[in-house]
Amino acid sequence: MASIGKKSLESPDELITADKTYAAVVNFGTVAATRVVLEPGWKWSECIKPLVGTESCRAGHFGVVHQGTLKVVHDDGSEITVSAGDVYSFAPGHDAWVVGDEECISYEFNNTGKDYAVWQSELEKARQDLLDRMQQELEEARQLQLSLLPEAYPVHPSYEVAWYMKTATEVGGDYYDYVLAHDGTLTLTLGDATGHGMAAGTLVSVAKSLFRTLSGQEDIAEIFNLMSRTLNEMNMKRIYMAMNMIKVKNGKMRISSAG
Repeated sequence: MASIGKKSLESPDELITADKTYAAVVNFGTVAATRVVLEPGWKWSECIKPLVGTESCRAGHFGVVHQGTLKVVHDDGSEITVSAGDVYSFAPGHDAWVVGDEECISYEFNNTGKDYAVWQSELEKARQDLLDRMQQELEEARQLQLSLLPEAYPVHPSYEVAWYMKTATEVGGDYYDYVLAHDGTLTLTLGDATGHGMAAGTLVSVAKSLFRTLSGQEDIAEIFNLMSRTLNEMNMKRIYMAMNMIKVKNGKMRISSAG
């Protein structure tokens, strides 16, 4: 089928007529567009049922009302009234009739290549597959983020350090880390990126790489300056991180905050 195309309902591929019923159909592959005109007094159970022989309409309908009013009662007892400007979806198993003295004109779009129930089932399966895939990707991202965090506490003869984290979502923006240098300097950092999800997780990954690279510098302010400069160059838009950093050596502690 061509990428673009058009057809006129004034010259339909198919014209369906029944008692008080006129339907003009144009087809694009397995998709059909139909203009349905129902005269005053039309009722499915009186005008169509004798032709198809089922207790209720077994077709599904998706469309929009252009003119008039239609009342629909489903086999499950639910009912709805649609009028001009209303977009509707009717599952198989219903009766319907025109309300008032005005023709009801609607435009419907259906996948003619599949039964409505099969089509709905496939749509639901596709939706669930997408959700499952997104959930799997988020879980993989969560595992990646957790792998960026240290597994063990630093072992130092003079200090004790401990931490605990439980993320509220699959991928959060929390970050903590440390580097224990050969000269005994213990550098600790605690950060929190704005928001949650993949963007925050990406920032955590970048922050860890920068911290590991720059932690050997003595001046914490200079570390923050270099980290900020790199993050700005990455153009991460409105994703930021607040961070604390502590350096402990020979019983003295230096601390600084940024963000």
